[in-house]
Amino acid sequence: RVLFRSVEHWAAQHREAIQGEPGSDLKHTTRLAITQTIEGMAGMTSSGFLVTSDLASLHPETPATASSAEDKRPRYALVFEDASRDAAPLSAHLEAAGMKITLARSRRQLCDVINIGVRADLIILRVGSREVDALRALERLGRHRDLRRIPVILMTDEPRRTEVAKSILLGCGAWLAEPFTASAVAAAISSALEIGRAHV
Repeated sequence: RVLFRSVEHWAAQHREAIQGEPGSDLKHTTRLAITQTIEGMAGMTSSGFLVTSDLASLHPETPATASSAEDKRPRYALVFEDASRDAAPLSAHLEAAGMKITLARSRRQLCDVINIGVRADLIILRVGSREVDALRALERLGRHRDLRRIPVILMTDEPRRTEVAKSILLGCGAWLAEPFTASAVAAAISSALEIGRAHV
C-alpha cells in the first residue's frame, strides 16, 4: 500500500509532463497509456496485481481450489531465478499451488528452454538479476508470436514505482514482493492466470 501511495504522489507530480502536446499521435498514445496506467495503479492492491505476504490474506482462494473444478490438467511454470539466490522456497510454494516447474538459473538456460519450445502456462522472472533484464525479457516475450499469450509474473525484493508502471505497459500479469509466502505466491498465480497477458 505504501508503494501505491508513492506512485499516486509521483503521478500527481509528473502529470503535466505526461499530458503531451498535439502533433504526434505516437507520443500522445504513449502518454495516454502511461496516464491511464498510473491512474489505475491505486486499485491494483485490492485486485492482486502486487502481492506481498500481508496482502495475500485478502486472497484466500488459491489457483488449485479455483481451477480444480473447471480444469484438472497440470499447470506449468517457467521460472528464472538468479543463481545467487535460493530457489527452493519459491519452488516449494509453486508446487504447493499446483504448478509443475521448469527452473532456469542463467540467461543461457532460459534461452535454451524457450528455444526448444517451452510448455508453460506462466513465466516468472527475477527483477534485478545481472543475467537477465526482466523488463526487457517481458518486452521481448510480448513480441514473440507463440509466447506472448503466456502471463508473466515479476518478482523482486522491493518493487520500484517506475518498474511497476513500465511493466504494466509491457503486459505484466502480477508482481511478487519478498518475503515469499505460500498464500502470496498462490494469490499472484491466481491473479496472473485470471488476468492473462495484457496487450495480446
